[in-house]
Amino acid sequence: MHEDEVARQVEGLGLLREAQAAQVRFQGLLEAAPDAIVGVDREGRIVLVNTQTERIFGYSREELLGQSVEVLIPARFRVRHAKHRAGYTSDPRTRPMGVCLDLIGRRKDGSEFPVEISLSPLETPDGLIVTSIIRDVTERKRLEAQLRQYTADLERLVDERTAELRVAKEFSETVLENANSLVLVLSAEGKVLLFNKRCEETTGYISEAIIGQDWITTFLPVDAQDQGCLILTGIIEGRMPDVWESPMLTKNGTIRTIRWRHGVILDKAGQTTGVIAIGQDVTEQRRLEEQVLQAERLAAVGRMAAQVAHEIRNPLSSIGLNIELLADEIRERRWNDSDEAKELVQVALSEIERLNDVIRDYLMFARMPIKQLRPEPVNPLVTGLVKLVRPEAKRSRVRLVSKLDPGIPAVTIDRSLVGQALLNCVRNAIEAMPDGGTLTITTRLAESRVEVSIKDTGPGIPSEHLTKVFDPFYSTKDKGTGLGLPYVRQIITEHGGHVVLQSTPSVGTTVIIQLPVASHPRTSRSRRTEQPGAQES
Repeated sequence: MHEDEVARQVEGLGLLREAQAAQVRFQGLLEAAPDAIVGVDREGRIVLVNTQTERIFGYSREELLGQSVEVLIPARFRVRHAKHRAGYTSDPRTRPMGVCLDLIGRRKDGSEFPVEISLSPLETPDGLIVTSIIRDVTERKRLEAQLRQYTADLERLVDERTAELRVAKEFSETVLENANSLVLVLSAEGKVLLFNKRCEETTGYISEAIIGQDWITTFLPVDAQDQGCLILTGIIEGRMPDVWESPMLTKNGTIRTIRWRHGVILDKAGQTTGVIAIGQDVTEQRRLEEQVLQAERLAAVGRMAAQVAHEIRNPLSSIGLNIELLADEIRERRWNDSDEAKELVQVALSEIERLNDVIRDYLMFARMPIKQLRPEPVNPLVTGLVKLVRPEAKRSRVRLVSKLDPGIPAVTIDRSLVGQALLNCVRNAIEAMPDGGTLTITTRLAESRVEVSIKDTGPGIPSEHLTKVFDPFYSTKDKGTGLGLPYVRQIITEHGGHVVLQSTPSVGTTVIIQLPVASHPRTSRSRRTEQPGAQES
């Protein structure tokens, strides 16, 4: 029996040591917990606290043990809390306390803070112990409040921005639909994406029938479709002048002339995804301009009629007088003086030639042929002109220099008429240098115009004559008719261009011819045959 008693005592000691070890582990876990842990008995007295409880509430352990748990709650909530606690102890189970309530803790110094509490009942030999795990959620509540504020601000901004975008959309749609300009948006492939009311009015098509259609094949005449492809490609590649004109085919088959300005639509990567073009219908404007030019031409012809009569009267009088003298010579049969007769005949022939020149130039001015306009490159025209006048320049000891910009775009011209105007200017320049000199022909792009300048190193023109050189029958040359420069200006004006004359005595004269670029993209330099820089002949 003695041995059995010893065995029981040994076993009891083992169990005691295990219990002590478990208590140490429990106490370690209790003190290491990140939340406050408070044990309360059935009467609501605090029987257990951990270190975190001391830190959160500001009480020492000794101050809390034996106190009512309501000491940790603001006074205004203590009666209600006691009722909750009594209800819980009557039916204890693991559950959160104060679900859907904002729970408040109170520190020793009286400050309050939001808490979150979970409850667990534990039956012990000494009775029911309710373990409360209390978490300070001040920071979480602050972050939640901040997040709610951010969310509210974001929602407000989204609502405001949505309203702004709605207003902007309605405004832009109203502007686009009621704009007095054609507004057209194309994809990079030339499909119509936007077609405003003005486009509908101009073409006779409705937007719904046009969206998604190919612009080039739908709205360009067949003979202009290749050019239309070049225009679209030129815009996308950045080689198209900002302002250009093109024909536009309407539903009833008529053709309108539209003057366009364009921009490109870029994606986030900077790639061109479309084109926006704003156009003005200038059909009537071009028709009126043609009528004005015709009226001006007729008025000029009328003004010139009296001058032509005067220019013809003097040679006719001279011819008549010389023929009378020759007739007298013949009647008197003074055949021995044949030299005098020959001189009289020569004078008559010279006057007849002068008459012929006046009438030829007058008819050329008065009977301007109908222009055959098409996009033409300027540099080949100038190159051919240089070859044509090279023999004349060589005889006059004039050195020819050409400086051609290989990147200039084409111009819409009648090649024959503009060629005549350039030839006239070049021959005038050569004649202005009877003792030799240098004639320089330059081409360049100046904004939306192509310039051809013809510069000589002749004696120049006095300033008092500069304002008269474009007047019909005014000439600084002994044998000139005075119709050359007026004819040049008339040709260039009817092409929508300008002629500018600059001259400095003893330095030389420069004639600058400006022509509008064609509705045709600038040709890439790598595809041109001319080389940049000066060429000398």
